Amino acid sequence: MNEHSCGSKSCCKEGKCGSGCKCTHSALIISGIIFGLVALVHLYRAFYFFPVVIGSVAVGYNASIAILIISALLSLWMFFSACKCNKKCGCCCHKDKDVIDRDVPRDVPPR
Repeated sequence: MNEHSCGSKSCCKEGKCGSGCKCTHSALIISGIIFGLVALVHLYRAFYFFPVVIGSVAVGYNASIAILIISALLSLWMFFSACKCNKKCGCCCHKDKDVIDRDVPRDVPPR
């Protein structure tokens, strides 16, 4: 079993991280950031009207607005999917209440 960034193997013994959720979670976050940056560039273009030419073809502003909407929606989808992945798999790198409760010895009074 692989050791994770949290240094614990207990989550893997329970089978929680065996699905590769940590890798999927990171990929979804990175994809969300990239799509968000693309949306921001097209939003900037919508306000400042600078020309975009690919080869000899000028890209119209309507295409830019469509790409803005599509990339913003894709960015949101990636972030929501990352949240869902985190909640579904309960990876050790994202400690939830159950994991925190298990890590605290029972004889220590709460602070």
